[in-house]
Amino acid sequence: MDLQDDEIQEKPIKEKEVAKEEVAKQEESPLPPDFFDDSSLNNSSTKVSTTMEIDEQEWINFQKEISKETQVSNQIANADDEELQRDRDEMQEREQEFCLARLEKLKEVAKRVKEIRDNNEWMDWRAQKIL
Repeated sequence: MDLQDDEIQEKPIKEKEVAKEEVAKQEESPLPPDFFDDSSLNNSSTKVSTTMEIDEQEWINFQKEISKETQVSNQIANADDEELQRDRDEMQEREQEFCLARLEKLKEVAKRVKEIRDNNEWMDWRAQKIL
């Protein structure tokens, strides 16, 4: 029985020493004392509401920033579209001018061919330059 009594007496002593060591570690630790505690138990309704208000304000600010960036992006896209349309229009105008010049050349060739045919020189078509 003496051994059991000694063991029982040693347990509280050991527990006290462990508790003292934990307190000493907590004092040395850079973490706040309630760092590992359940924060939901410690929060009051005012703390929760202020964090919710902050989160809501951040969300509103985020949405504003996104809408601004979207507007800027849309303006850039519209400017690019307008520039592409201008480029297409210029290219079509150049193509039309080229086609009109070709048409004029073909009209001149047709006119010369008609003159040659009218002058009865058509029979000697191998000697003539049409184009």
